[in-house]
Amino acid sequence: MDSLPAYLRYWAKIPKEKGFGWDACHLLPYHALDVAATGKYLLDSDEELLERFSAAFQIAPDVFRRLLVFSLALHDLGKFARSFQSLAAIDGVDLVEPDPRYVYRSRHDALAIAYWKHYGQECLRDPETGNEWLDVPTELAGRQSLAFWLSVAFGHHGKPVDMEKVSLDLAFSPEDKAAAWGFVEDAAALLEPLFPHAQFSDKHWRDHVLKPASWELAGFGILADWLGSDQSVFGYRAESMPLATYWHEYALPGAEQVVERSGLRGHKKMVAFPGFSQTFGFEPAPLQSWAESVPLANGPQLFLLEDITGAGKTEAALTLAHRLLAAGHGNGVYFALPTQATSNAMYTRVGAVYRDFYSRDSQPSLVLAHGARQLRDDFTRSILPEMAPDTPYTPDDEGGLAQCSQWLADSRKKALLADVGVGTVDQALLGVLPRRHQSLRLLGLARKVLVVDEVHAYDTYTGTLLERLLEAHARHGGSAILLSATIPQSMRRRFLEAWQRGREGGQALQPASEAFPLATHLYSEGLDETPVAARTSSERDLPVDFFHSEEEALSRVVEAARSGRCACWIRNTVDDAIEAYQALRESLPEPDKALLFHARFTMGDRQRIENDALRLFGKESGNAERAGRVLIATQVVEQSLDLDFDVLVSDLAPVELLIQRAGRLHRHARTSDGELLRDGPDQREPPVFHVHAPEWDDEPDAKWVRRALIGTSYVYPDFGMLWLTMRVLRERGAIRLPAEARLLLEAVYAPEVDVPEGLQRASDDALAEQLSHRSMAGFNVLDLSKGYSGKSVEGGWSDDEEIGTRLSDEPSVQVVVVRVDESQRVKPWNSDARHPWAMSTVQLRKSQADRLPSLPEELGHEIELLREEVRSLRYARFWLPADERAANHAAYDSLLGAVIPRKGGEQEASTVGTVPHSGSSSNENEEHYKTVGSLRRDYGGLR
Repeated sequence: MDSLPAYLRYWAKIPKEKGFGWDACHLLPYHALDVAATGKYLLDSDEELLERFSAAFQIAPDVFRRLLVFSLALHDLGKFARSFQSLAAIDGVDLVEPDPRYVYRSRHDALAIAYWKHYGQECLRDPETGNEWLDVPTELAGRQSLAFWLSVAFGHHGKPVDMEKVSLDLAFSPEDKAAAWGFVEDAAALLEPLFPHAQFSDKHWRDHVLKPASWELAGFGILADWLGSDQSVFGYRAESMPLATYWHEYALPGAEQVVERSGLRGHKKMVAFPGFSQTFGFEPAPLQSWAESVPLANGPQLFLLEDITGAGKTEAALTLAHRLLAAGHGNGVYFALPTQATSNAMYTRVGAVYRDFYSRDSQPSLVLAHGARQLRDDFTRSILPEMAPDTPYTPDDEGGLAQCSQWLADSRKKALLADVGVGTVDQALLGVLPRRHQSLRLLGLARKVLVVDEVHAYDTYTGTLLERLLEAHARHGGSAILLSATIPQSMRRRFLEAWQRGREGGQALQPASEAFPLATHLYSEGLDETPVAARTSSERDLPVDFFHSEEEALSRVVEAARSGRCACWIRNTVDDAIEAYQALRESLPEPDKALLFHARFTMGDRQRIENDALRLFGKESGNAERAGRVLIATQVVEQSLDLDFDVLVSDLAPVELLIQRAGRLHRHARTSDGELLRDGPDQREPPVFHVHAPEWDDEPDAKWVRRALIGTSYVYPDFGMLWLTMRVLRERGAIRLPAEARLLLEAVYAPEVDVPEGLQRASDDALAEQLSHRSMAGFNVLDLSKGYSGKSVEGGWSDDEEIGTRLSDEPSVQVVVVRVDESQRVKPWNSDARHPWAMSTVQLRKSQADRLPSLPEELGHEIELLREEVRSLRYARFWLPADERAANHAAYDSLLGAVIPRKGGEQEASTVGTVPHSGSSSNENEEHYKTVGSLRRDYGGLR
């Protein structure tokens, strides 16, 4: 035993539950080699990944691999500190003795950086402590590059290591320092790293190559640590043996097993695109023909497809994605949608064709990136299965596997690592925000074709984040496809410019085409704008009529139902939708033929309602399903859901949203009684799009919207934009697509458009807020050029909370709706669902969640046990609705959703913007108009 090195007396992990043949702990050098071996096998089994890394860092592949594997072996150097070792006393194993003089005040990742800075670099400069495998650069620039490189490996817990001041002597004993260096030397002798002296000694390389590329390297280190911590594969071993013995007999075989099981092994073989008709089973529309035949460029490229709803943009995007993959421009796809409802619909469509991207002997994975859908086992089991956590080191310093388990328990996140992922855009946007494990998201996205649907659907804050994501994706060599039916020219230009910034050195952009539909192709050599013919069946000439009272709107949908047709009324707020639904049930001869759909249902109820809506009003519905049915809905139905109504009413909204909503009216050709027609024109009565709006006024005052639609005034506070929308629709008398699509959009969003004086203040306030939101996005987003470090963002790093991608007046709260059974045990609301806790969750605004009643005290202990058992519930709020609804009390109903009483007349819809205000002096007003007017000229078209 005395002949064995001192570093074999240090532990790294303690199992939470002992398994067959496991020892009381896992020795630190063995865990280090597990992670290094996992990283080596990931690179060895994926030549394309190694080549990507090698090119990104401008280091020869073999040099890069050997250096990275060695770096991974050093990732837990901070655990050699006696302060860490003193966190546990483990019986039956010959370990260093705990010492109360060393207190664990700094995390082990920070201790690793401190050790390298204050001890490791001194050893490198001392010829007596060096060896032949530590031929590292010793000049200042080289030492700084190596220190940054290693700091990326040390930051394997999801965010850069806090460069705090750590006193080495308060954490490490002299014995610890020497033992850790002994491990460094022996690991170097075993792994034989090579050091790229020319690159490390070049400051320009460090600042302009190493740092920007370090984000993917950090993600790779996190992934290797997680897989290398899988106790079911590597076990826990405390038996002393030489490093070489452990490396060959345990680490390398375990690495092969864990990577194979993870579903992440290697680059799956792509196949050529067989042709549109063969893939989809029908002849392509004009946009789809263009997607099938447009020549692909070399290197990363961006496509922006603009066409009206129903023109087949999704199939065109799938065509381009398949062709890009076959040409070597990625090894997977991530489809980013604006909402969960739209991602559910896309998941079904992608699931039908995604296997055609890959060879028959491949096993590609498809994961839906949110927990609101039953996931198919053959897609999810092969992607990073959940692992049992080890014992936390301290309450605020959990083991890597504990963090892994928490992360992987949420399918939304690991979808970014699947071959094909479908989900909301938020999961992708978190890659450019200072949130824990964002580098893992960037690693997953970097090798994928990023498809973003409905790019017009985001507010200024989220749109700015999307610009930064596109810039980052281009910089990392990825390709992207953007889809929209109603994107203003100013927004189109900003997305193209963001992509061009990421390519660095690309030609100056001059997008000029006013055509619509339009296919735009941006690549290193240039910009192509191709007008595309409209799909004849999707052309619309839809008359617009206005209702000025809720009674008129309700009467119209009731009349449609009584005459055997189906109808929909799209409301702008959940409260308004609930009230309309209740009034509708009282007016219909068959109340159960009314359906309510909004975002304030539990996941399970929302999924059920979404499925009901698709069954009753979807493309394949017929008279038996449709006759007499009415859907009251919010904005959840305006995007990506293939719904078709005979009669449609919408509350007034910005023009692009009304165009989207109008796409749900007579969407498919049908007979007079609602049966689907495969050929020929629609036989129903000519459609009219009804808009519920204020009475028209050429010179409206500041309360023009609020008097008629108070909820709408909170959701869309730019009253000038609403007035411009109503004006152009009154002038044109119809929505004519695609002929007048650009005209309608630019009549509202062109910088030179003026609004009436009475609405000027509201519009200026909205513009000022948009500029503020754009600035806030710039403040929050990571500066990836500064590398994986705390200096990459001004506001600091946060844990992995699902915030930051959308901006609202207040944060949302995860609320779990529960029941109590006969034995007074807490059960999820949707206890029969496959994922009962996820399916019983609803997102509420914090002010709404704060008005929910507290749980009975006698349930407190059980709730705490649930939080420990189900990690996704750790920060959730639990709500036990009363058995009977009482006035002014919150209630939950599977038909109505969460009914939250308003507080002091507030609107539930105040999620964006500010309410126009008055009371300023004339001088203040004059100064205000001067300031905001200049901003409007400079930033015209912001939304």
